[in-house]
Amino acid sequence: VGTAGLGFDLTYSFDPRFKVRAGYSFANYSHTVNSDDMKQKGKLDLSNANLLADYYPWAGGFRMTGGLNAIDLKFKGHAEKTAGGVIEIDGMPYSSAEVGTVDLDVQWNGAKPYLGIGYDGFNSSQNGGFYFTTDFGVIVSGAPKVNLTSTCLGVQGSPLCDAVDQDTKDQKEDIKKDLDSIKVLPVIQVGLGYRF
Repeated sequence: VGTAGLGFDLTYSFDPRFKVRAGYSFANYSHTVNSDDMKQKGKLDLSNANLLADYYPWAGGFRMTGGLNAIDLKFKGHAEKTAGGVIEIDGMPYSSAEVGTVDLDVQWNGAKPYLGIGYDGFNSSQNGGFYFTTDFGVIVSGAPKVNLTSTCLGVQGSPLCDAVDQDTKDQKEDIKKDLDSIKVLPVIQVGLGYRF
């Protein structure tokens, strides 16, 4: 369990210095904030399949890890105003009669490199039984895909809707520039294993 979600790994040991792991983890979280002028909802969905190789330089518990993580990380945000509410898009205020909803989608996906270190009690359970594990590393994720849309309540092609569309595009570029700086996703996991 950790930042990559809740999941499991299967480990195969070639010798005390080399092991391979395959695993899967997932997480889902949603939250809603209601205020006098706006309702905002956010939802995070994460699934992560990995194939990793572990090297134990001293044949003990410390390990160095490399491999691939096939991630599918999605964040969806939705905002809608109440009557009389005001929302800002790229710094411009719009009333509830001008803009109905704004939706944000951010997504990282695909097979990405993973590098990390950790501790594995596998070697201390030579005769079988439970052991403790940790992982600290990064998924080299690259920049995410970003999409931002808004609903203009005016006539399409009108100066109002043209302004809403342009502000939405500008706001999307601002969000994308902010998220483009995130090139890696941190991984901090702790676990309990059993050796057969």
